[in-house]
Amino acid sequence: MSTIIQQQEYLKKHLKSKDIYCYTVGGKTITTREVFIGKATVTQYPFYPSTAERKYKFIDSVTFHKISPKDVRGVYKDWKRGYGFTRDLSPLLQYLADNFQNIGRIVVSGELTTEFKQFEAVFNIGDLSSLYRAIRPMRQRHTYELQSTVETILSSVLPGKIKSKPPQYQAGDLANFLRNHRITGELLSDADAEALLETAGSSIQAHKLFSDKVMATREKIDLVYLDAVLDRYHKIMSRTTGNKKLEEDWHVFFRENWWILAQLLAYPMILFGDKAYLGGKDITNKSGKIADFIYKNKFSKNVAIVEIKTHLTRLVAGSPYRKPDVFGVHPDLAGPIVQVLDQRDTLQRSYNEVAKGKGINVFCPECIVVVGMINNLNKYQKKSLELFRSGNAGVKIVGFDELLERIEGIYKIFQKGGRLPKKK
Repeated sequence: MSTIIQQQEYLKKHLKSKDIYCYTVGGKTITTREVFIGKATVTQYPFYPSTAERKYKFIDSVTFHKISPKDVRGVYKDWKRGYGFTRDLSPLLQYLADNFQNIGRIVVSGELTTEFKQFEAVFNIGDLSSLYRAIRPMRQRHTYELQSTVETILSSVLPGKIKSKPPQYQAGDLANFLRNHRITGELLSDADAEALLETAGSSIQAHKLFSDKVMATREKIDLVYLDAVLDRYHKIMSRTTGNKKLEEDWHVFFRENWWILAQLLAYPMILFGDKAYLGGKDITNKSGKIADFIYKNKFSKNVAIVEIKTHLTRLVAGSPYRKPDVFGVHPDLAGPIVQVLDQRDTLQRSYNEVAKGKGINVFCPECIVVVGMINNLNKYQKKSLELFRSGNAGVKIVGFDELLERIEGIYKIFQKGGRLPKKK
């Protein structure tokens, strides 16, 4: 009586750099997988378990670089299926075979960008996932339509035994339709918009879409928004000429993104006004005091005054006041500090005239000056500035680079993995 041996993948060699796995059937042995030690990289050699033959005519291997195959949709995870790609990504393989026959290796990476080389096709996991999400519903719909066609014809021949099925929506059809037809908001009619809202509304109620898919989409939108904010911040901060235009551009930026300055305050604050009149005009209607921004505490109604300069404003003197490590505050910083303190004094004295009945209080308003770049200072200058800031209880001094760190911190909260977008 012969013994039936269960075929399976097995470890063939254990080297310092990698483990090599093989598979044997019918006296034929092939390499199936290489696991690189300490590199989070796996190379698979797709095969047919029944014959130990290679699966693809041109593609010899699939390498998963800095990512586990378990995290990739559209690929087989174990040796019993012979590794390789599922039918959902077979159109991708066919495209490569028809157009890039020199490519014999596919790399799926969590870090590398998508590119086609002479003998290798690299796919970032995000791009490969986009292909999978687009192809899968189309393939499912195609399969359903073929079956539906067969049933429709048979139901006309055997009406008492077979019933035809009505058209069925496949998940992802709408996304593919919108993407393929490049539909944007301005192209939608009122009826289109109403239908989308009605469908979304029913989906939220029926499938808890709001807590899952809608919130996930909202996070993506927030990331895109924060990415644009950071990009604009970097562009303004890259300018090297200080003038009124630069200061005004910063003012416009913070007016449109007022929530950023609110992060500097210890309490929930909202923007109350920008370029706000605080009082102080004389008999000729001149000499009035104007604050860049006024923020209001949502609960106590107390206000804070924010003065904006530029990232090029000098903070400390270039030469030490006492050698080697004591530096005085630069007049370009001393001026805004006195200015914002004067604004607070004017507002408090003019409260009945300009603020009473406006829904705000002026209980010793907090004063903030956003100015200069802390990282442009040497270690002695930083020490002197920090001593000055610590001893100056009346005004909070914040560098533009410090404020940037706060925005990037918020970005990291939203972004999985905590990586920042590249500076543009």
